[in-house]
Amino acid sequence: IIYRIGGWAFKEPKNVLIKKVYLWAEKISAPFKDLIITNSEFDRQLAIKNNIIKPEKIIVIYNSLDFDNLNFLPKKEARKFIASKINNSQFIIPDSILVGAIANLYKNKGLIYLIFAMAKISDNHINAVIIGDGPEREILKKLIKKNNLENKITLIGYVPDAYKYLKAFDAFVLPSVKEGQPWTILEAMAAEVPIVATNIAGIPEMIENEKSGLLVEPADSEALASAIEKMLTHPDMTQEYSQNAQTTVKEKFSLVDMIRKNEELF
Repeated sequence: IIYRIGGWAFKEPKNVLIKKVYLWAEKISAPFKDLIITNSEFDRQLAIKNNIIKPEKIIVIYNSLDFDNLNFLPKKEARKFIASKINNSQFIIPDSILVGAIANLYKNKGLIYLIFAMAKISDNHINAVIIGDGPEREILKKLIKKNNLENKITLIGYVPDAYKYLKAFDAFVLPSVKEGQPWTILEAMAAEVPIVATNIAGIPEMIENEKSGLLVEPADSEALASAIEKMLTHPDMTQEYSQNAQTTVKEKFSLVDMIRKNEELF
């Protein structure tokens, strides 16, 4: 039995008892598994530290992209599409500086901290769009309204193949409080879109802080706001980071390499 995980459930933002149950379940089931595959070294080390399985029975195979077959829309077309999804005449898309997030609307994704960060950014030309749906949608909508941010940040719901519209963004932001190795960051790297994310789980294995993006600690809206503003006001730095990120995704997260590593297991 080969078991692949995309992030340990016992690291979810839940109460301590539930976390202990999840950890216990992993320990009880581990002896029945011949091999565990994680998508980050962080999660591999977490399993070893928590005595889930012996080090030789757990390996890392990163999520990867078929870079040559990605179909990103040009910036102008991507923005036009996003504008068509927004039912708010006061929300200016064509000329605004646009921050974007693509995520399932779960507590794990820390999107409340993006809302808090946007409230701290005084530049009225900086707007934010969140693409995705999920159980946190109503909570996020109420938070946006409570902070009078309806003309600054909007939720546009689920969009098929959302990655295609990444080039609409001047910065991609993922403020997760719990992660594995997020596909959306890989896609933003491939699209050469500047990235601001949290310094957790597998993300630092993808993005090197101040070389291919900016990383902040989770649940820190002040630091997130500062990183977003820094990314948007230093174009030379931003271009360098984006180019470095695209090089990394080509070299480190190749689909060919991922397939080869999986085939070697069988």
